[in-house]
Amino acid sequence: MYPKLVALDTDGTIFTGQLDQNVWGKGRNASSKLADNIKRVNDFTLQDKANPANQVHLNKDIPQIVTDILEHGASLAIVSRNTSKALCDRALHYFKAMDPKTGKNRPIIELVRYDEVVDEPRTAHFKRIHGWSKYDYADMVLFDDDPADNVQQELGIVHICSAQTGLTWETYSAGIELWQRRPPQPGGTSKSTVLNIAHFNDVYQVSQQKIHVNNKEESIDVTKFATLLTDVTAKWEDKGDGRGKNGLIVFSGDLFSPSIESSVTRGKHMPAIVNGLGIDIGVAGNHEFDFGYPRLKELINETKFPWLLSNIVDTNTNNVPEPMKEHHVLERAGVRIGLIGLVEKEWIATITGWPENFQYKDMAEVGRDLSIKLRDPAGEFKCDVVIALTHSRIPNVSFNSARYLATKS
Repeated sequence: MYPKLVALDTDGTIFTGQLDQNVWGKGRNASSKLADNIKRVNDFTLQDKANPANQVHLNKDIPQIVTDILEHGASLAIVSRNTSKALCDRALHYFKAMDPKTGKNRPIIELVRYDEVVDEPRTAHFKRIHGWSKYDYADMVLFDDDPADNVQQELGIVHICSAQTGLTWETYSAGIELWQRRPPQPGGTSKSTVLNIAHFNDVYQVSQQKIHVNNKEESIDVTKFATLLTDVTAKWEDKGDGRGKNGLIVFSGDLFSPSIESSVTRGKHMPAIVNGLGIDIGVAGNHEFDFGYPRLKELINETKFPWLLSNIVDTNTNNVPEPMKEHHVLERAGVRIGLIGLVEKEWIATITGWPENFQYKDMAEVGRDLSIKLRDPAGEFKCDVVIALTHSRIPNVSFNSARYLATKS
């Protein structure tokens, strides 16, 4: 039995000495970027380039402790009230531990799942981590040399106060044993998470038109559509930050064309309309290119949400066509979400003037690779879930592709 998450403090726990932004990087020879003042002396010592007397020393057992945490399948978190995340992250880049997955040494910062370095009460750190991870507080352990914030009393997190000489293997082992002997926790804090998503596509018609709903003919225009969307999102909880609802509004392509209006405006009338709908993310559809790629760039730059086109590469830049993005990451309902946009190969042939330097990449392979990248717990993005927005007909998003993604990512 082992905790699901082990959190380590920085100053006084991972290393002795202090990374103080008011002391490090001062003087005539200091670099303008604070973190660039950290110089590696050896595997266990870092010093200030501007003032070599400023040093921090990695505690000798930390590499073994980090590896042991990961070998047990637990998430590694950094929880620190240091006022400079940049300094701490750079130090943890130079300090290394063995990744049990590869057997090779990697920067400790790359092995961290949750990086909470901010001068706030540790209870705030752990509440954020709980929101992202959904782990019970009872499944967390904190090793910290400072007993000031009693996270154990308020949240029920086992808090081990290490000696001023830093965290040792003996203290770590005793802490894990203490967690294993803790009294059974009644109930728990886990509960299901609801992530609300409103999705739509092909909304290039703004004037009134007839549609069939449940075998009945109805009329709809852009105003009624906006009202229906608002009715849906009004039921969602507020995010709590005064900036909207705790859900996603996503759009899967075909906005600027075709319509009578767009034949006159070349799509110019649509950005102002969709900007009022609160869209979080969109993927380009084939009709986005009806007026050419240069015009599409102009129209996208007038919208207020990011656009995805993950599996098309501009061979001139080896990136997705600007200003579109390969992926986008955001958080809703305590869930860290990676979003990608995939399109089918078949509709490229229908586009007049498709740029010769735009190269199609297989949807399933790109989806798999980005899913692995975005969900990597030791990577940059650490997403809990990845959602693919697609602009593709159902026959071209086959069950074989879905099965491939499920088994390979």
